[in-house]
Amino acid sequence: AAYACVCQTCAGDSFAQVQFLCRRRCFSGDSNCAQCFPDDAEVSVELRGGAVVARAMSMVRVGDRVLTDMGFSKVYAFMDHLEGTEADYVQVSTESGLSLALTAEHLVYAHEDRRAVLAGSLGEGDVVWAARSPNGTGDVSPARVANIARTSKRGRHAPLTEHGTIVVNGLLASSYAHIQTLRWGEFQIMSAHDLGKYMHEPLRLACGFEPDLCSTKWHTAEGRHLWTQFILDHFGWLQAMNEHHSDLRAALLERPSAYSCLAVASQVAAASLLSLTFGFGSNFWVFGIALGVKKIVGRQCVAK
Repeated sequence: AAYACVCQTCAGDSFAQVQFLCRRRCFSGDSNCAQCFPDDAEVSVELRGGAVVARAMSMVRVGDRVLTDMGFSKVYAFMDHLEGTEADYVQVSTESGLSLALTAEHLVYAHEDRRAVLAGSLGEGDVVWAARSPNGTGDVSPARVANIARTSKRGRHAPLTEHGTIVVNGLLASSYAHIQTLRWGEFQIMSAHDLGKYMHEPLRLACGFEPDLCSTKWHTAEGRHLWTQFILDHFGWLQAMNEHHSDLRAALLERPSAYSCLAVASQVAAASLLSLTFGFGSNFWVFGIALGVKKIVGRQCVAK
């Protein structure tokens, strides 16, 4: 299995190989491993006078106000913003006629409880969420998936909005990608969307204070902000742990190993820090779970 990236360059490599030999190929802007939308994806953009227009993703710029499930929200940076390059996409089509292409590991809102899941996990009959209107009310309603297909399209674009969500081709998606919800069995500890949002919160705050920090010069030639690149370069190991051990219960009680124990401890510590710093304690149960996990790790893992 590939660790912490989806590109075939690193498929089958060991964790150590990915971290020390493959990381630049899997995580840098010149790879085909971006988690995003194609050139021809469309968003609704609110102009200064209040008019709303449809705009191709390739034409979206920092400062544009795009439609989310909370009305219009400013794009403050990009995780990727590159035209013309080929990438593999999942094409999600609904019974109501909407169709959205996004990479398999991008987060999209789905199911009756409207949670963020990886696009690659969707199947026919699942529920996704569609905007009722392109004019900024933010209301969404369920739409049934009629077909899932794999396709190749040009362009890689992943705008970061201040709210953290975005409506693309009429369907609601997260701004974030390649993160699994942290859970204990069926109980959600911290959603994949919140994990992605908290990791980019320092950038959002910095750009709100000094907009120049999100200007073109702070993005790579491929359109990736340097903060996103920093996360990928220095915390890819944590992303790998999350990919394979996001279910803490399974990691500790069903198939414990030295690596799974380390993965659990690392993720709980990171989630606690992120929640305390940027979530204002909203996920208060993280701290209680952290204490419980600490005891379990001590009992199940010390001997490993």
